[in-house]
Amino acid sequence: VLRDPAGEVRSTGVGLTALGYGQDLTDGAPPFGFCGGAALLRTAALSAAGGVPADFFCYYEDTDTAWRLRLGGHGVLAVADAVVTHAHGASSGHGSARFHRWNERNRLLMLLRCAPAPVAARELGRFAVLTARFLARPGAAPNHRGGPRLRVLAEVLARLPATLARRVVIGRRATVPRAVVWREWAPPGR
Repeated sequence: VLRDPAGEVRSTGVGLTALGYGQDLTDGAPPFGFCGGAALLRTAALSAAGGVPADFFCYYEDTDTAWRLRLGGHGVLAVADAVVTHAHGASSGHGSARFHRWNERNRLLMLLRCAPAPVAARELGRFAVLTARFLARPGAAPNHRGGPRLRVLAEVLARLPATLARRVVIGRRATVPRAVVWREWAPPGR
């Protein structure tokens, strides 16, 4: 259980949305993944999954790791008696331009590495279309402005060859098909 510095329950694990976002679970549902600020992992399982993607720096490195663990046939448990205080977004300032940049970039890279190809392509395309809309009519939040979103797209495209090469390695290590993990953990409407 993750609590914020004020003591409020923040999360009992991470779920996946139908768009491939990680979301904090607070309803006690079985978690797809974990918060990297409060996890205990078996070294052998983590090694077999390829470790934690250090190049993500922060945001989605934990969900990417959970994806690869699931693809390798491993489970993730939430332990109700274990309580951690975690300041979400403290590395970059929750809601800041830097937060949104790393969050969106790493979500897209995670999907390109781990999710079924149609899901990854759909979400990259959706991000590009929304970016074009925000270029024409920017919103107030940093993730609703075209300029910062163009930077995310540029960073994802620059990393695309290495990301797709990594996808191949992840696919070779997988014992559970990507589509099976997706169907089980990112059902429509979630």
